Amino acid sequence: MDYLVMKSLFQLMIDKSHREFIKAIISIETDVEDDDRLNRLYDFYMEDDDMSLLNYALVE
Repeated sequence: MDYLVMKSLFQLMIDKSHREFIKAIISIETDVEDDDRLNRLYDFYMEDDDMSLLNYALVE
């Protein structure tokens, strides 16, 4: 499966539920499984305009 297929699948998941998609990414990266904690982390992520899931060093 190439990156374009993966990108399309991700976009479908984001369109269905952005919140759950981001919580899944956070859970994968942090091993957090508690839904209440993931909700708090998601809210924290969404409230901080300077926070990114992608490290800016990859873009430069």
